[in-house]
Amino acid sequence: SVTPVIHGDLVIVASEQKPVEAYRVRREGGGLAAEVAWSAAEAAFQFSSPVLSSGRLFGFSVRNKGQLVALDPDTGKVLWSGPPRQGENAYLIGAGPVVLMILEDARLEVVDAAADSHVVLATYEVGDDWMWSHPALLEHSLLVKDYDTVHRWELVPASSP
Repeated sequence: SVTPVIHGDLVIVASEQKPVEAYRVRREGGGLAAEVAWSAAEAAFQFSSPVLSSGRLFGFSVRNKGQLVALDPDTGKVLWSGPPRQGENAYLIGAGPVVLMILEDARLEVVDAAADSHVVLATYEVGDDWMWSHPALLEHSLLVKDYDTVHRWELVPASSP
């Protein structure tokens, strides 16, 4: 299931083969009321939970046989779409100025979260087999599990120029 994202007074949700939608939630009387703030038919996050990073909402859409998309979380406008045919699923982690995208084939792409297009800063093979478990980001490492092995990858900060 896809985890909702809270952005200000918006709750952003997605489900199988349906547009990503944001609902504006407010107190009304003794309860809560919600109305659709925006709907993005160009994106459908079926199995992959979106993340916020650098003021953008990133999600892995099932459209075009799998592609990363960046949306404006205030309006739902698609800012850019990555290349098609990347797979059925991806796990996303917002990590400061980058988004870590681990594809089911055990490929990790480090994506520039502030870029105006899909810019991959680095690519790594992080497992030996297919991945169907969400990775865990720790303070200085990343845990990933492929079919039967857990791998720990040490994260080394980039040196300053």
